Amino acid sequence: MHEQILSAPLGFIDNDPAPASSLLSLCISLVSNNLPGLENTLYATANPGSPSYGKYLSAQQVQTFITPTTDSLSAFNSFLNSNKITAQPISAAKDWWNMTLPVEKANSLFCMQYFTFTEQNSGKQTVRTLSYSIPASLKGHISVIHPTVNFPQLTSKGKIGFSAPRAQTQFGQLNSSASTAPIIPCSERLTPPRHIAIIIWDSVHASSNLDIQHTVGMANNVPTIFVSVGEDFQDDDLMGSLDLIQFVGKRVLSQPFLLQAMAATRILLPAIWQCAAQFAVLRVLCYMLIISRHREFCNAIMQLTARGTSVLFASGDGGVSGGENQDCTQFIPTFPAGCPYVTSVGATVNTNGAAPETAASLSTGGFSNIFPIPSYQTNAVKNYLSTLGGTNSGLFNASGCRFPDVSAVGQSIVIVDNTERELVDGTPCASPIFASVIALVNAQRMSSGKGPLGFLNPLLYNTSHILNDITSGSNPGCGTDGFPASIGWDPVTGLGTPNFNNLIGLP
Repeated sequence: MHEQILSAPLGFIDNDPAPASSLLSLCISLVSNNLPGLENTLYATANPGSPSYGKYLSAQQVQTFITPTTDSLSAFNSFLNSNKITAQPISAAKDWWNMTLPVEKANSLFCMQYFTFTEQNSGKQTVRTLSYSIPASLKGHISVIHPTVNFPQLTSKGKIGFSAPRAQTQFGQLNSSASTAPIIPCSERLTPPRHIAIIIWDSVHASSNLDIQHTVGMANNVPTIFVSVGEDFQDDDLMGSLDLIQFVGKRVLSQPFLLQAMAATRILLPAIWQCAAQFAVLRVLCYMLIISRHREFCNAIMQLTARGTSVLFASGDGGVSGGENQDCTQFIPTFPAGCPYVTSVGATVNTNGAAPETAASLSTGGFSNIFPIPSYQTNAVKNYLSTLGGTNSGLFNASGCRFPDVSAVGQSIVIVDNTERELVDGTPCASPIFASVIALVNAQRMSSGKGPLGFLNPLLYNTSHILNDITSGSNPGCGTDGFPASIGWDPVTGLGTPNFNNLIGLP
């Protein structure tokens, strides 16, 4: 048995076996040849004390770590040929493949039984199995197959909340149809190097308005592209995120630009991509997948960070409950905030614009149940646990990867939607703000002949007093007060909020 769950998640009803002739689009991940080597190289290039600092890898160099071995590719191709299956690689390294099979054939090949499940609230149907096996000839060569035991996510994580009623904007009247807004020539709005801004609007107005208005408003000299993944994605429950990572990984652009992407399923990625070497800053709203998908998606992100990419994720909006039911008896870490290759962003509140900032109670933070503590944060976590003492003992995995790493203001953030002003809350507000600061820092660095910051975490954890430390507030949940903010890193606000003057002084 390769993967198995005992029953469908709560909220799904098991109907009948899926029709034998129904077609399934399956994504298969082959085992990479040297992920530990890629991780070691990444940490060396991101550590200011290393001779490899700043020497990020090219796409071709990353592929030498990721591409499956000759044996794995040969075994997989033999399997395809013997079963008369056509499959296409969906990644440059050929570690991800896509194939379309009838339910009946998939059941036979992978020793499983697909059923049709109905989501109780929406009535939406999905085809899944509770277990599957890998043919003997492919054991050790296939990492994961989906969709199989992973079910669609029911609860939106990191959802932006409204903190005040809508009010008529004082910023001037806007055209009610964004698609017909007047086009302003780039030469009038952008500083060199110039790149056209492309805006693709979808139905999630609050999120798209927030990302566009705050990234363009803050990083106002960085050309911006807004990309919608849409609904026709090829990676099933990854909801377009894997498609977007593959898109980013394959793009070769000669000019820097700010990439902002939103899937209709609320996967958001604001990004900065610097020159042909493909440096980027990305943010994604968190969501939950089965453990194997967590690892595969996290590894895909590692491939971007190894190329000089800074990936920022909102940490979530449910305090230590992770947005789940407040009756929880264990703290619930969110994903992908707990992936060690991302920079997770929590939220703070700054009442009436007056200092000091305090932790926002909605800011999700904690310790991963999947990924262990990476070496770059060992000391910071050790110090916090020593200060915490026995508080919340047994409610979290003290040996897990910590999050968030950093934070930014995330309450009472102003956006304008259809001529009306709104105040919104959430770590999805904080993340684009922090990403925009990094955009400006990278622009300053490149104008001075330096490279972009790339993977942020080792640098930030090893450089003291570079951020504004937040020492008050907490993130309650699960019937507790949650974690308290404190001096240094804490699982509410991370290392603190951005300090531009300090950040531009980094090596």
